[in-house]
Amino acid sequence: MQRIYQTEWQGIQFSSFAETSSMHLAGPAFYNAFYDALFQKYAGYEALDAGWRRNKTTLADWLAARIPDGARVLSVGCGLGFMEQHLWREHGDRFELHVQDYASEALRWLRQVMPAEHIHEVGGGRIAKHKTSVLISSISRRSITPLRTMRWLTCCPRYRTTYARTEKC
Repeated sequence: MQRIYQTEWQGIQFSSFAETSSMHLAGPAFYNAFYDALFQKYAGYEALDAGWRRNKTTLADWLAARIPDGARVLSVGCGLGFMEQHLWREHGDRFELHVQDYASEALRWLRQVMPAEHIHEVGGGRIAKHKTSVLISSISRRSITPLRTMRWLTCCPRYRTTYARTEKC
């Protein structure tokens, strides 16, 4: 059976900055290098593919319609934070939004939109410290350990968390 894995995104070839393999998950160094290349190529969210932005906006609005007023929302694995910046700008008056990604470089554009106290670095079990009522996960299904963590948080009654998982595209 042939293993298939992504080799580029938004026109950036992963091989231009890293060695890729279907046998290994990418880590923070890979993602930081990727986002550095992305930010060199694109000036901001509006420069990204219009179809991709339209799909992400539709998904963000769909999620927003299901988030109760007053909720505390944590988006884990938000990457660029396109959906999150849309949620913040268009729906942020309805709920409290926090974001987290383990590639700190990914959050560069989002830091221009959201206040610093709503952007969290990963490490030391910080996900569990956020008492959230809604958890959004954009972590790829290939990231087994983070998904197990998210499933545990979803099932753990003391967190009383609603879980929404989006597929990273």
